[in-house]
Order: sequence, then structure tokens, then C-alpha cells
Amino acid sequence: GPRTVDVHIRRVRAKIGPELSGRLETVRNVGYLWHA
Repeated sequence: GPRTVDVHIRRVRAKIGPELSGRLETVRNVGYLWHA
């Protein structure tokens, strides 16, 4: 569910750094659509 996606995004964000956080917000939104 959405929680799993959210945890995954946090891990990825921690790896790549905060400079891409803005992009990840968009990716997460699309991810929710994919998992819907």
C-alpha cells in the first residue's frame, strides 16, 4: 500500500540526497497511481 511506497521513497531520498527531493515528490505521486 501507500505506506510501503512512502518508506521506499525515504530510503531512496536518503541515498541520493536532498537536492532531488523535489523530483521524488513527483515520482512518489506517479508511484501512487501505478500502485492504485
